[in-house]
Amino acid sequence: MKKVLLSSIIILMAFFAGIAQDAGDVCPDDFNGSRIGPNGFLYSNLGGNAADRDTIVTDFDNMTPWDSRRYIPYMFRRGNYQQVMDFRMIHPNDWTASSTKKWPLIVMFHGRGERGQKSYYADPGQRCDQTTQSAIDAWEADGRRWRNNDHSMVWSGREHRDWVTSGEYPGFVLFPQEAYGYWVNGSGFTAGYLDFDNVENNPTQEMEMTIELIDHLIALGQVDPDRIYVHGLSSGGSGSWYITMKRPDLIAASSPMSAPGDVSQADELAYIPIWLTQGGQDGNPLPSVSHEVMDALRQFGGQEKKYEGNPRIYTEYPNRGHNAWIDTYNDPYWMEWMFKQDKTNITIFGDTALCPGSTITMGVDPNFLAYEWKRDGQSINPTTNNITTDIPGQYQVRFQRNIGNSTEWSKWSRPVTVYLREDRTATPEITPLSTTALPPSGSNVTLRGPDGMDSYLWSTGATTQEITVSTIGSYTLEVIAPGECVSLPSDPMVVTRGQGPNVPASPENLSGVVSSETEINLFWEDKSDNETIFEVYRSTSSSGPFTMVARVNANVEYYEDTTLNPSTTYYYRVRAINNQGYSDNFTNTISLTTLNDNIVPEPPNLSLVGVTETSISIEWDVPEDNSQIVNYKLFQNGSELVQVNRNNYIISGLTANTIYRYTVVAVDAAGNESDHSNQVTAVTTPNGVRFDYYEFWDNINSVDELSSFTDDELFFSKSGVMPSFTYDPAERLFRFGFIYETYLEIDDPGNYTFSTRSDDGSKLYIKLDPLNDNDSTLAVNNDFPHGPVTVTSQSYYLNEGRYKLHVRFFENQGGETLQVSYNGPSFSNMIIPASKLFLGPGRLPTPPNTPTSLNASNIGNYEVRLTWNDQSSNETGFEVYRSTTSGSGYEILSTTVANAEVFIDDTATPGETYYYVVRAISNENTSTPSNQASITVSQDNTAPTVPTGLTVMTVSSTNVGLSWNASTDDFGVSHYEILANGNLVGIASRTSGSGEESGMEIMGSTPSTAALVTGLTPDTNYDFRVRAVDESGLESPLSNIASATTGSEVPLPVEFAYVRAELTNEGSDITIEWGTALEIDNDYFVIEKSTNGKDFKEIGTVDGNGNSNDLINYSFIDEDVRPRNYYRIKQIDFNGDFDYSQIVSVLRNNLPIKFKVFPNPLVQGTLKVQGEGIVHGDDITYTVFDTYGNPVRSGTTKTDNLLTNSGQTLIHKQELAAGMYFLQVVYRDTIYKQKVIIQ
Repeated sequence: MKKVLLSSIIILMAFFAGIAQDAGDVCPDDFNGSRIGPNGFLYSNLGGNAADRDTIVTDFDNMTPWDSRRYIPYMFRRGNYQQVMDFRMIHPNDWTASSTKKWPLIVMFHGRGERGQKSYYADPGQRCDQTTQSAIDAWEADGRRWRNNDHSMVWSGREHRDWVTSGEYPGFVLFPQEAYGYWVNGSGFTAGYLDFDNVENNPTQEMEMTIELIDHLIALGQVDPDRIYVHGLSSGGSGSWYITMKRPDLIAASSPMSAPGDVSQADELAYIPIWLTQGGQDGNPLPSVSHEVMDALRQFGGQEKKYEGNPRIYTEYPNRGHNAWIDTYNDPYWMEWMFKQDKTNITIFGDTALCPGSTITMGVDPNFLAYEWKRDGQSINPTTNNITTDIPGQYQVRFQRNIGNSTEWSKWSRPVTVYLREDRTATPEITPLSTTALPPSGSNVTLRGPDGMDSYLWSTGATTQEITVSTIGSYTLEVIAPGECVSLPSDPMVVTRGQGPNVPASPENLSGVVSSETEINLFWEDKSDNETIFEVYRSTSSSGPFTMVARVNANVEYYEDTTLNPSTTYYYRVRAINNQGYSDNFTNTISLTTLNDNIVPEPPNLSLVGVTETSISIEWDVPEDNSQIVNYKLFQNGSELVQVNRNNYIISGLTANTIYRYTVVAVDAAGNESDHSNQVTAVTTPNGVRFDYYEFWDNINSVDELSSFTDDELFFSKSGVMPSFTYDPAERLFRFGFIYETYLEIDDPGNYTFSTRSDDGSKLYIKLDPLNDNDSTLAVNNDFPHGPVTVTSQSYYLNEGRYKLHVRFFENQGGETLQVSYNGPSFSNMIIPASKLFLGPGRLPTPPNTPTSLNASNIGNYEVRLTWNDQSSNETGFEVYRSTTSGSGYEILSTTVANAEVFIDDTATPGETYYYVVRAISNENTSTPSNQASITVSQDNTAPTVPTGLTVMTVSSTNVGLSWNASTDDFGVSHYEILANGNLVGIASRTSGSGEESGMEIMGSTPSTAALVTGLTPDTNYDFRVRAVDESGLESPLSNIASATTGSEVPLPVEFAYVRAELTNEGSDITIEWGTALEIDNDYFVIEKSTNGKDFKEIGTVDGNGNSNDLINYSFIDEDVRPRNYYRIKQIDFNGDFDYSQIVSVLRNNLPIKFKVFPNPLVQGTLKVQGEGIVHGDDITYTVFDTYGNPVRSGTTKTDNLLTNSGQTLIHKQELAAGMYFLQVVYRDTIYKQKVIIQ
């Protein structure tokens, strides 16, 4: 098949100017316009003489509203010249016919609305009357289809011209022309989807010629075959899909718009980046079609990560119909994304990070002749398009393709770095949602993994976050967090059914203490040495049903139950379970009633979120309260409207241009109601401009014609609302017009002028008399077709208020412009801002006058007296606000009645400094705040009363539970200090804190009156006392003494001769050693480890020796060395009984000095460093060098930051360009160097 490109594809068509015409033309020789065939199609006027006039097109009808002459008109011919396709193309700025450089090629497929048949249809007035029948017959008999292709560039043509001309995105841009607008044959669509299989081998003539043309351009040597990008809209979007599926070897990126794809072809497009855009209101394709297509694309390669750019992007514009391309071409990232794509880019299926035992698959398009791969610059064996590897390194690929009649190797791809990931996901914990000790028959339990994981893998094979099981057994879970490797298996969760031979003994003597309105503390006695868990059950009825509310670890004899309801009686019981089942009995059942709650919540702080003509959206903060806020009462215009259990609400069904007033009241669990929130008033008149939009077939001469179009004269119309006077909603940039209506808010009375600057015509009307519905003054007459012209009105005196504006504007062709401005008493020639334009006349009335002379004074009992002067006669009350920061952070305290000028704040804290303001409110508005008044509240000089009734609740060998009666204070108790034998062992506070002075566990809050002191010495007598401390730090006298003697340690089943642990293998391991002098029925040992001395987890097992009277030595090596390492040995008998050795510890301060830099390579986020073997408080210096040895970043930090789990941040990715760098860390005499890759 012979393919002819006129002269050469790179010869400018200006060469053909001035050619004469043959005899028998349709138009006379002196006709200088476009010639018209008898069917109304434009025919180029060539002029002069030409031996082969019918082979070229050198003229075009300018149908774009911008200068398209930079796009050169060409014709591509084949089939003995009988098949013709016109196209337009723009060249890069630095292109010459002899250039050896290669540029990207962008191909745009126009829609059916820009088809050639439509584009060159001539108006009757453009046709020639001097035609002969013989000439007409000859013209119609000619099988060639002449077409002008200027209209094909209406969408994106100007953007591509500007991108190329500015040098921002240089390359060739090709606009092929399809006569009828169908780039895919009609049989290529089934049920709203593209059906590629049906038309794969039956392309349209123009699609086939476009593909041949691209191949021809590549063969000419100036188009980069690795950087060919296609996009298209509507029918052209289907063309973009088709060429991408037909010739995936050609296309580096594809962006179909408002066009259906083919789900069945998703696997064939795995290596081609695609950006699909869709209108949310489109009916063809439906959004659901695009959703399904994108889901399929993501399934085949959607999780891949290109070297640069996201390979799967779907953008849906919710308010667009069949015109998603308008927003696509305005997206600043769209062209940047496209230019990042390259055919040699390696696709990574998964991630570039290797986890232990994992592999990575990567590859490029499979439609080439041959492939070569390199790792770290060295050739490797695979010769396929895909490889799978478990070896870190930098990978590159190239491939061989046909170009013309020869073959050619591509360039080597940009490297992709595969690295070992060191971040293993933390070992998960399984949470059972009910008991794991199931009854003999029936019932099941749901096991849940942690939230936020990328994947879950249960020992059953399930991959969901939760599983429900009824089969006895041991269940484990592995998880993967985002960006990390798979975790170690969780501790097993054992599910039992019925009772085995060695169930734990039942716990006894359950007792409890009520700590506050919302908390109860429970104590019991542990009567077994083989339980794994205590289950706590609760009910609000003595007869049940009881629900499990907590699982408490073995050997722990207490539980703190929080978030209870005030003034409510709760019933509790406890049982023990282990891997054999549940204990024979529950403990005794006890009942406890939480305290009455007589404290009202603080009032919420209410704010306005948004307004429409029929709705108002509000939100408020969650106020502080000593119990739980359960719901809110919302008041509208003083009457309760609704109750909600969230802190936001949208009130709908409202009347436009109407004032509404809102407050909110918070209600806590005891039914206590707060004061009303601050008042919010709003009018249902949002900002905006209403518009009617028109597209018309023929040019018009006046804006007055916009309201008199017939259906035949209109091409398209729509209505809507926009923020200001703009033509952004226009769906094309020629032959369109707008009618706008809005209300302009005038704040300052005075003289105003108005002006419009437009291309073409515009008019502005203003309603000067708001009470006269018929008033409409023509202020600006800037009508008729013209270029950019500014016309200013006469001066008008306007009072404060809102004035209706009516503006009209039209654009025929080219240079569209519209600006609506005004000039006022306090500003000059300003474009009317969106904040001053409203959809209706409704506005808030004048607010009450601002209160003055606010003053604050102390009046005793830590109260503050506020006084002010009332300056209004129409207020309904005053809102009092308080803050601890001058000038900001004010929160509502209370709302007074009308005419009040005094308020007492009885909620102040002694010694605190406060800042107050007051606002006056009416039924329709709120004043500005008063002056600020500040005061420091009087100091507290009264200590709390002594706590009474200190009682020992429970005693074990290492724990003692205590409770006492609360102290009183003139302001309030902050916390209690617990002393044992005169030494402080913990603090019971309002926030369940502290206890660091010992192993004491705090029970309760607000503040607690119970505690469990742990970590005590067996067989030891302790005298406990408690004292109260208030907010000012004043201490009460010590309470009565409560004495207790801890019990004896239960003898171990084995007699440990020693237990020790030490660093070995140059500090990279810890060896745990122990010896036994006596063993009785010893089955095995479990080595447990903790990093905080409290939370131990199993890390290994060692077999025991059954029975022995000899010294037997054991050892275990821990390779996971942490800063603090605590170990204990759990010895287990043949019958399942167990006990623990003493705890030994190893600190890693003596470790060799090491540093860890991560993540490396740095793909996103920050580069960090951690250190080992370094000492707290020392300095660390670091320097980052480029490959030339130049320092580009440096700094000094403390070692403390390097010793944390998160590490010290060194570099943010955006601070340095992609490439290789070298990091140097200096600590004392140690210099550490590391290569760093930033991608």
